[in-house]
Amino acid sequence: MNTELLRELVNKYPEEVIEPFDVILKVIGFDGVIALTEEVGGSSIYVPNAKSIFMGCIGKQIKEDYNGRNLRELCKTYGYCDRTVKTILERY
Repeated sequence: MNTELLRELVNKYPEEVIEPFDVILKVIGFDGVIALTEEVGGSSIYVPNAKSIFMGCIGKQIKEDYNGRNLRELCKTYGYCDRTVKTILERY
């Protein structure tokens, strides 16, 4: 289907966009939804929270920031409990 025609229809009948794509449309816009469907359309995907998606980045930074005495500070900064930060330090 022609993308411009589809854009017009979505603008005319936004209440007809199925869940959860009505919310996704509001967050990333029409072009973002089209790009998403072109990339992963037809597959089932689970969208985890941001901490899960970026765990590798967070883990590497925690490892870099750790000085042997700042465990509590890291817990507070990154919103993890002691045990989780210790696990991250072992893993990364």
